Amino acid sequence: MTMLAVAPLACERSDREETLAAAVGAAWEELSAGRAACCPVCHGRMEPEHGGPAKAPGGLCSECGARLT
Repeated sequence: MTMLAVAPLACERSDREETLAAAVGAAWEELSAGRAACCPVCHGRMEPEHGGPAKAPGGLCSECGARLT
């Protein structure tokens, strides 16, 4: 049996100010590549979520339930 390691995300809040557009853009870039991202709402882990061929990829946060579509 092979086990896959899940790379930890560094999703900590920082003292530097970040715009909402920058936070959502960074999350969208990771999710579009099929990788987990930092949730722009709570900084939890947002997993990629695909809605089928007619729907663009998005993500769902496992911490707060926020969805990026």
